[in-house]
Amino acid sequence: MSQIVWARAQLAQSVCRSWQAQHSVSNSNVASSAASAIENARNLLAIGRNQEAVEAAARAIAEAPNDPEPRYVYSVACTAVGKFDHALEPAQNAVQVAPTDVRFVGHLASVYSSLDKNKLAFETFDKALALAPLSADTHFLHVDAVDRAVRGGGNFRPSKLIERAKTSADVLVSSYPQLADSHAAHARYLLLTEDYQEAAWAAHRALEIDPNRASSYQLLGVAFQGVGDKRKAGDAFVMAGKLDPHSSTSGDLLASLATGSIAPIAFACWAALRLGRVAASGQENFADQATTGPGLNTTAIFIIGVILSVVCLGIAVWFHKNKPARDPGPKYLSPEARAILAARNELRG
Repeated sequence: MSQIVWARAQLAQSVCRSWQAQHSVSNSNVASSAASAIENARNLLAIGRNQEAVEAAARAIAEAPNDPEPRYVYSVACTAVGKFDHALEPAQNAVQVAPTDVRFVGHLASVYSSLDKNKLAFETFDKALALAPLSADTHFLHVDAVDRAVRGGGNFRPSKLIERAKTSADVLVSSYPQLADSHAAHARYLLLTEDYQEAAWAAHRALEIDPNRASSYQLLGVAFQGVGDKRKAGDAFVMAGKLDPHSSTSGDLLASLATGSIAPIAFACWAALRLGRVAASGQENFADQATTGPGLNTTAIFIIGVILSVVCLGIAVWFHKNKPARDPGPKYLSPEARAILAARNELRG
């Protein structure tokens, strides 16, 4: 699972859909031209035209430089294109102007998380949840931050982080069962606990509510991958790729199926064992020849064996992680899946 790359732009689009369903732009202090630019930026985010959303939000800031709303939308658009450094300052400015707006505080926490500032992120999440304990957007972002922190390692205890994710996932499912995001967040929590069967059910429930959500199909595919069903995982990733053809994430996930062979690492382990036996044999030869003359230098043989074993293992791990996606054949991936892999390689250049 550590090889799977999660697309943060998917999160931004998902949160934007939630905004459109629950929040309308209604700030009388914003000039009409700025409000139009903000609405345009939101709409562009919703359809995945993220760079254009950044430009529209920048125009809104120019129209209303003292209003926090344009800076908030600009920051979200920056996260959608992966410019997290650019997202930080406007997010901080929005919170300085409106420190009790839970949307601004929750988003700032998410930006800290994206920049791997986990201590600041969770402190800020605690402030956001204190402001609005049932904020759906904040709980969803909180689960995402926990997911990122657990997979990224660091100084936090995974068990404590997973407990935070469970709390947010429970709030979402119990308070907002009608939202696909609630069940998607629950699926992400279950993936952290490696309960892949239940994670698949949660992803299914998200798709029952919104069958056009690419990220839910990605979650479903990861769950199927966890239980070892590569065919169903591939089908789910193919559906995600069809729904969001402009993202390389589904191709990355398909590539994780195609490059999952453990043969190189198995070979390295065999080589290490074989070289170890050679070193041991050299030790026996030295003992046998002790009375007849100088034998093999077993210390040198042992050192050479260890070095070659490490080299073999290093090459195998590098090959496992970096070899290009190959055509995995018809065994479990369809021609559509191979087409998505090819598109992913084109996106990667």
